[in-house]
Amino acid sequence: MHAWGRVANAAVYCQCCIQMGRLGARPDILEQYKELNDSDLTISMAVSDPNARGHRDNTLPWIWTMDVLRDTAANDWMSEFYRVNWLWMRAMQDRWKEEIQLLKCKQEWTKNFFENKVRFWTGRKAATLEKGQARPACYATQQCQMYGRLACLL
Repeated sequence: MHAWGRVANAAVYCQCCIQMGRLGARPDILEQYKELNDSDLTISMAVSDPNARGHRDNTLPWIWTMDVLRDTAANDWMSEFYRVNWLWMRAMQDRWKEEIQLLKCKQEWTKNFFENKVRFWTGRKAATLEKGQARPACYATQQCQMYGRLACLL
């Protein structure tokens, strides 16, 4: 369909929605036929090429998931389309759950690293003080405080 055809069809759809509201259509009907935005009319590459780069987080506009004729159960193509879309969304949700888990682990690893550095520099400070070296002990104290503050931030 050409761009002009999409615009004309969208205009007719919007006029029909306005008229349904004026005629007092039931709320469930008005909920099904939502307001149409320009973003709803864009063609997603995820639909035409699901393996294309950069479309991992794409979601379908509401108009793609609309069952106008209430024939989704009888239409194998649409059932397959919905099933694949559901699987994509499920995989995206699983990826985000895994990402959250990894971020929590990385945060804990970073905190452990900083705490380990505090222990290391505390030992260095004690060793340099035993030898009577004030400057290295001062530096070790400074490092201890820096890593301690970083550990407290996490």
